[in-house]
Amino acid sequence: MSRVKRQHFVPQFYLQNFAIEGTKRVHVFDKSLRKSFPSAIKDVASRHAYYDLEALDEAAGVYQALENYLADYEGVAATAVRKILEDLGSKEFQGIDRDARIDLALRKELFVSHLESKHPEFAEDARAGLELTLTPEARRALHARLIFDLELRESIADSLLTRYWVILENPTAIPFYTSDHPVVHKGYAEHRWRSMQGLCCPGVEIAFPLSSRYLLTILDPEHFPGAGQFHMGRLTARQEHVEHYNSLQVLFAHQQLYACVAEFDLVREMVEEDQETGDPARRRVEIQRGDEIFANGDPGLTT
Repeated sequence: MSRVKRQHFVPQFYLQNFAIEGTKRVHVFDKSLRKSFPSAIKDVASRHAYYDLEALDEAAGVYQALENYLADYEGVAATAVRKILEDLGSKEFQGIDRDARIDLALRKELFVSHLESKHPEFAEDARAGLELTLTPEARRALHARLIFDLELRESIADSLLTRYWVILENPTAIPFYTSDHPVVHKGYAEHRWRSMQGLCCPGVEIAFPLSSRYLLTILDPEHFPGAGQFHMGRLTARQEHVEHYNSLQVLFAHQQLYACVAEFDLVREMVEEDQETGDPARRRVEIQRGDEIFANGDPGLTT
């Protein structure tokens, strides 16, 4: 069996929805390099042997077990995204297909890279102010654990499926960005010491760009009761909405943003104003208790 050397942590089928028209290329903005350039989709959001886990291969008795498993896992997600976009292209859009919602909710890990701090076991370490440092092999092992942990994935999916799902359609000249960490979120609830930024926390809005034109947002019904009238439907986004969701991509992106046009003024502005935003090694979760701040890991730590 031939070995897959270059492995994508953001699926190529998904990135194609942000491609330069008529091509299999995207415009890239690299935050650490502070520059943009076009690139083939096959060459971005990927790493050498990213999903290779020798211990897992030995236990499963299958060469490149995780990479092979993800091929089928990704196929279901691809069908779900394609179904939503095809329905949105119809003049008689009837809402987001329920099966597609379930498939996406169960497979969100495909679109959330750099997962080392997202497992609940890491929450106590972060609260205690401990440094979370993992080897690349350990990061991949945790990513695999999250993907294979069906009970955890079903628990998160059950929570997401109780929320309002709304599509934003972007008619502006500025496209939606995506990034090497496409699923982003923003917490609006306040707590004395919890960050309230976990995907299932009260008051959290989750945003996932489906293409340059469409973005899926998932809203907590208790915090956003007015969104109920738009559940399973779509709204037209204004420029300020597009800029808001693109800014979340900039904040959550580990290193790179992707778009169908080389329009990255917002990224440049944000990186220039806050140098830490462009640093792949930056702190991206803060948990505050009184005057103390404990920080570590990636966005999305469940606290």
